[in-house]
Amino acid sequence: ENTMIAPLTINARSDGYPIASILKAVHRAPFWKGKFSGEVTVTNTLRDPDIVLKGIVQSRTGTTNNYRLPDVEADLSYRSGVLQIESISADDGKIQVDAQGQLPVNFGLRSGFKFNPEAPAGVKATIKANDLSVVSGYVDAIAASAGQLEGVLEISGAANDPRFNGWFDLRGAGFRVAQSDEVYKEIKARIDLEDTSLKLTSIAGRKGEGKFEGSGWVKLDGFGVDDYEFVLDIDNVPFSMITGFESVQDGRLTVKSQPNAEGRKVPALGGKVQVRQGVITRSLDTQEGPPQPLTMPVESPRWLCHLQMEAPKNVWVRNTDLQMELGGDLILKRDQKGLYLRGDLDVLRGSYSLYNNKFRITDGRFDFATATTLRPGIYLDAYTPHGRAGEVERRIFLTFSWPADEKGPELTLSYSEPGYS
Repeated sequence: ENTMIAPLTINARSDGYPIASILKAVHRAPFWKGKFSGEVTVTNTLRDPDIVLKGIVQSRTGTTNNYRLPDVEADLSYRSGVLQIESISADDGKIQVDAQGQLPVNFGLRSGFKFNPEAPAGVKATIKANDLSVVSGYVDAIAASAGQLEGVLEISGAANDPRFNGWFDLRGAGFRVAQSDEVYKEIKARIDLEDTSLKLTSIAGRKGEGKFEGSGWVKLDGFGVDDYEFVLDIDNVPFSMITGFESVQDGRLTVKSQPNAEGRKVPALGGKVQVRQGVITRSLDTQEGPPQPLTMPVESPRWLCHLQMEAPKNVWVRNTDLQMELGGDLILKRDQKGLYLRGDLDVLRGSYSLYNNKFRITDGRFDFATATTLRPGIYLDAYTPHGRAGEVERRIFLTFSWPADEKGPELTLSYSEPGYS
């Protein structure tokens, strides 16, 4: 005990000392694998130390795509429950970050590092990123990225009730979604923070030949999110997230926070879109290939959906058996059952190939009323010519019935002449 309260002075210099070892010494999980090079001075007592730290933190995290976080220069001091940030800065030519301020913490070699949530804090940080290609090295959902980001963030108030002020500008940004052909480009956005609210003042960009623009807001709860809502207007925007389904649409999309089955708030996609054109190239056989995770049932979905889709025409099914145009209204749903559709589509025209004969469809519909996947119940009436009797065309008629819960269709053929079936 006398050792803990005895006066002391320690001057130390490090060259590549593992930060994980420092974290263990102050009773923290060794989450960082970087190294520290610099000087540390400890005075006063071990129970209530005064600490000055100056040096460089070399990161060894984020090595995806051969990119490493830039070295961070730190000038910090601790005394009497206050961590003073004289400067934390990084600049590798792509990202420039600088921060100053103070944080309320209690520190002792026995007690370790403890944050004081009720004491006042104040931090100001600026960021300027001239090349956002580094983002894809840290976000698995993004395969490639580009753009520029600049902003200022100020945090004040107690840690358990913080207040925010600042702004961020995103310019010339773009990214490609991992494991897909979804590419978003020419994105610009403005974010403003005030008190406990974050406002997406504007966002605009392009996807394919289409464009989108919108705005939104987030209500903050401490350093977490309490509620949010975003609105996005789209014009001629293509989507192809599900293999075998492609479409181009206009309309308005909304994203709101909504409780899922467990009561946890998750994003809920809604709104209404008008489909300009759509193509279904996937076979309608439910046994074709493994199911995609996006369509599978899940006990607690991480996002929900109730999106109205108006498609009066120009939605085509094109595969080896079917060539047809559809039209109608659907609702795209996402919940514990997975991703599925509700509503029905009428067959406007088309053909069905069977036994090397092309049957012209005279009536039909795709019924999603009870579908538990993206495959509907399919019901078709069709015919194919089979010679002539004078001026009368002989026909073979086909009735095609395939309920959504059946593994295969039921086909019925009949002949136009009496006595044949």
